[in-house]
Amino acid sequence: MRSKPRRATALLAAALASCTAASCDVGPTHSLNWKSVESQILQQLASRYPMSGRVVVCPEKIPDKVGYRFTCSVAFDGGTVRLSGEVTSSKGSYNIQPDQAIVSTAQAASTLEADIAATTHAHATVDCGPLLVRVLPVGGQFTCQASITGEGTRPVTVDVVDLNGHFRYSLG
Repeated sequence: MRSKPRRATALLAAALASCTAASCDVGPTHSLNWKSVESQILQQLASRYPMSGRVVVCPEKIPDKVGYRFTCSVAFDGGTVRLSGEVTSSKGSYNIQPDQAIVSTAQAASTLEADIAATTHAHATVDCGPLLVRVLPVGGQFTCQASITGEGTRPVTVDVVDLNGHFRYSLG
């Protein structure tokens, strides 16, 4: 069995790291424009993850007060992830961090195919199931199937190692 850290997709934390007043709209009540916050999150996620049926929900009142914490949620076809946010300036900037890892199954399969082929010196095709995205806690697992020329089909156990989508795997 082989276990290696792998990166499944672009860093969500970097993608959602901050938003400036120019793009977040501070309203006359000195609250962030929650629709704009939802839209920004959706745009960032959609540019990095295959998504269908996605929904972003944030609180309607997000005071423009440094240190104010809020929670949004994003529904994927593979689960719902909670995003913890914090206002970082009185001009409408905020940071968002996912509470669980978001893993693109297509990206994971592609990474696994390349690594397994390099390890076994044979062509490998990996299928991680029908979900486009997996939402998992750190330490969570999912299973893929690797078809390896000359070896048949073998299970691949994928272990999520951090919130940024890095994973380790073992080939059964």
